[in-house]
Amino acid sequence: MNKINSGKPWKTVILCSAMAEWNIPGYTLYSTTKTAIHRFADSYKFDNSNNNLMTVYPIATRTKFFEKAGGNSMPIPFPVQSPETVAKKIIKGVLEDKRKLYPARLFRSIVMINRILPIIKPLYQLHEQQKQKEWLKTNHSSRTP
Repeated sequence: MNKINSGKPWKTVILCSAMAEWNIPGYTLYSTTKTAIHRFADSYKFDNSNNNLMTVYPIATRTKFFEKAGGNSMPIPFPVQSPETVAKKIIKGVLEDKRKLYPARLFRSIVMINRILPIIKPLYQLHEQQKQKEWLKTNHSSRTP
């Protein structure tokens, strides 16, 4: 990229997910792949001293992903944000030369509170697990989470 941009400023944006840091039931494969991307980005940043990589950790984003993955009734993890919000925050992050970006302030706040009160994450995961189990019971009674 340095060669391609020949001295001009540039930024590579890797779209990760909040699920790379806070996995939830029902999204094992998704969160596993996002965790791999998260670890790749961390390793890359460690090996490369330039500040040209920004990793973005959006929360659930209201796109057709959930509809295609599980139909209209699939429970969407809380909280949810719009794709427009994520895009605006990414642009702002690039302009501010960020290395890591959490588009949702609520998620960032919850993660910080969980560092002091580590019960927050397990309670959240339990809540999301109950939503998944209920959804599976009513929509896919032959499957288990």
